[in-house]
Amino acid sequence: MSAAGSLQERLVAKDAPGGSINDAPHQEWNRAAASPIKKKERLLCLDAVRGLNVMLMVFVDNVGSRWNSWIDHSPWDVIHLADFVMPLFLFMVGVSMAFSMKKYAGPGLLHKVLSRTLKLFVLGCLTQGANIWLGGEGIDVANMRIPGILQRIAWAYFVVAMMKILLPTYTIHGFVRGGDWQDAPRNSCAIFTHYILHWLVAFGFFALYVCIMLFLKVPTWSFAHEGHWEDSHCEVSGAGHNRTQVCTSHWVPPVNITTICDKRGDLTPACSATRYVDHWLLGYEHMYDGGPFKRSHWCSGCAPDECDLPDGQEKPGWCDSKLDPEGVLSSVPTVLTTWLGLHF
Repeated sequence: MSAAGSLQERLVAKDAPGGSINDAPHQEWNRAAASPIKKKERLLCLDAVRGLNVMLMVFVDNVGSRWNSWIDHSPWDVIHLADFVMPLFLFMVGVSMAFSMKKYAGPGLLHKVLSRTLKLFVLGCLTQGANIWLGGEGIDVANMRIPGILQRIAWAYFVVAMMKILLPTYTIHGFVRGGDWQDAPRNSCAIFTHYILHWLVAFGFFALYVCIMLFLKVPTWSFAHEGHWEDSHCEVSGAGHNRTQVCTSHWVPPVNITTICDKRGDLTPACSATRYVDHWLLGYEHMYDGGPFKRSHWCSGCAPDECDLPDGQEKPGWCDSKLDPEGVLSSVPTVLTTWLGLHF
């Protein structure tokens, strides 16, 4: 072979798509520099539902008080539009866990779960129970509300994550912790048989809630109604910008109010097991001071709005008590909601 032919072959090899052997490192570098950086993949449908739910939350919080009949939270035993917000958030937590737990799979998964649970719970206590926003007076530990929205999410997330980590799955080799889906028995109910223990635990929490609500005997209970000033007579004088109102107030001393229950299966706000369990576990001072139940027909003359009862009708004393809408007992069945999201 001549020198000219050898040179021609080298030039052709250099101009070819593959290039020469000596050019390989440069070609690899050029391809790496030209290739786009892989962005973090997201589940777009989950982001869309999350955004719609946030929009729904803002809508019902700002408009719900004007149309209590169907938008704002139900006073007690019917469902309104606002009542879908919290279950949908819990469902989305479960959907997100299907991806996040794969991302952190390994020895650090348990640490990640504990860390995220603690952050959610503490943040919930600070934002909803410590009165630190909008010129609040600081953290009142003695009367700080313990339950809340983020606390409920922390509870459901923690329990479902522990179920996923600790419970074995049923495979063709028997029960195996962390068993692969490829080894699951192939049948029409594989989604249930493979995670049979998980489903039993999730439905067990729901069954526990139902049993406590129906069969726990709620005793007679009482609370101390704090003393307060109350307007007894008001006189209006003037008109327009000069209109003034002068009221005469009197001091209402504190009084101890007793509600007689001693019954099982009572699903009213007065003798519900949710109030009794929360009162027993948390203490009356750590419960939410208010709640939609104050707009129920037992406490309001224009339910589901809040107003005074008609003349001659006395409001029950328990209408001025505390009942937490995100209490301990009512948070128990949220495990099932989050588990359903994990398997959606």
